[in-house]
Amino acid sequence: MIWNYVLGASIALIILIILVLLVYSIFNYRSVKKRRKYFEDLHKSISVGSEVIFSNGIYGKVKRIQDDYLDIEIKSGAILKVSRYAVSEIIK
Repeated sequence: MIWNYVLGASIALIILIILVLLVYSIFNYRSVKKRRKYFEDLHKSISVGSEVIFSNGIYGKVKRIQDDYLDIEIKSGAILKVSRYAVSEIIK
């Protein structure tokens, strides 16, 4: 008799956990999709002369664009060759 209550409570708990995980995965998927779209648009809109910020906090100006690489001039005048995908923001 008590086993019926334990079994019923266990099934209800499992269903609740599955529902919570399902809702979490839906919201997480939407967030990842928005972030992916933002970075795709960002990397396509990089142009020569753009001021950019990298994910590690380095600021620089785009001097030349190659396939997946950018030549970036930093404040000291040095030119860095970096991946296009390291850019986290374009300064407007």
